[in-house]
Amino acid sequence: MAKFAFTEGFSIENIISAKVSALAADTAGLAAGFLTDADVGKAVKLGATDRYVLAVDGDEIEGYLVSVEPATVDGFTFGSIALEGNKAVTFQGAGISIGSIVVAGTAIAKGTALSVPMAVKLGGAIAASQAKPFGWNPSTHIWRVISGTGVAGTQGVIERVGG
Repeated sequence: MAKFAFTEGFSIENIISAKVSALAADTAGLAAGFLTDADVGKAVKLGATDRYVLAVDGDEIEGYLVSVEPATVDGFTFGSIALEGNKAVTFQGAGISIGSIVVAGTAIAKGTALSVPMAVKLGGAIAASQAKPFGWNPSTHIWRVISGTGVAGTQGVIERVGG
């Protein structure tokens, strides 16, 4: 058995404070968008000006939620987002190996705590566009596998590339 394996970790310099929501089209004060401590550890993406939202299946992972405050700011939940570092994950689907570039897997519903680390799946080729200029998802916020077997249902660790 291996004596060393990468683990989850981040530097405080890579944590930002932000308004956070469960809904991309959320408007201030909409309780359906409020997040709680149960949502900590889930993948997020930029949703609107000054606000991150929970990522859904196939989204680029821009970071992950590390804390939620009990108060709101401008009618939104307020929390902290890790934009870099290492993140423990659960592999979903086939074809994942060390060095694989991954995207968000099936999301766990807002308000439901993770029973295992957030899911990731293999990124894939897409049609190049102005928003995705490299014809690959992810093409901007890149996380790669650095630990684990990649077998579906097992756990491993990913790291942000080129942060």
